[in-house]
Amino acid sequence: MDKPVRLNRRTLEKQAEKREAGLARPGGLSRAEGLLNAVVPQNDAAGYVREISRLWSEAKDKFLAIGEYLSLAKEQLAHGEYEAMIRSQLPFGKSAAHRMRTVAEAVRNGRLARDSLPQSYATAYELTLLNDRQLRLAESRGLIRPDVHRAELVAFRRAFDKPTTTEGRQSELLREWRKLGAEIERLQEKLQRTMDRRLDIERKIGLDLEHLGLHQQGQVLESTAEIVDELASA
Repeated sequence: MDKPVRLNRRTLEKQAEKREAGLARPGGLSRAEGLLNAVVPQNDAAGYVREISRLWSEAKDKFLAIGEYLSLAKEQLAHGEYEAMIRSQLPFGKSAAHRMRTVAEAVRNGRLARDSLPQSYATAYELTLLNDRQLRLAESRGLIRPDVHRAELVAFRRAFDKPTTTEGRQSELLREWRKLGAEIERLQEKLQRTMDRRLDIERKIGLDLEHLGLHQQGQVLESTAEIVDELASA
């Protein structure tokens, strides 16, 4: 029968240090954080759902906290220091920083409810692009929920980019009408310059237009100018 191994205090301390070192991760996580993020095989589907859902929920809390830190940094750091920090010292870029900060501010201001917020900051950011009326409509359609897909919100928002109502169609036609009016005015000015130059040439050469059979062409040109004048003043 083997004799029991007797461990002294120093040996026990070394074993504890090895266990903690095994839990440590390159990002400098604490022992508690290492335990929380340790991947452990589960007994059934319910166990995997529980662990995955826990980590997914923590992801939302983390990007909101990052957004709050970014808001504080933007307010407190000297001019240009905030941009330099994002550009060279953080593990994400300017676009991600802007989105997380915008979402965090929307939650803080009460525009978005924390509990209903999508788990991804990129998806949650789509909600910040909606006005109050569009937010209410999105909520009535069940689009403000934690498991909503970004594609759903993008499609919802794009529906407002193109006018589909009678009022929107009228606005579109009014813009086109004004554009055409500006084009008529431009053409009128060009035609007037052309006619002035033609008359100048006639004075210089002193030709009898009627004798040359060109008088009728001049009348056509003048009639065209009158029509342009009427269109421009309409």
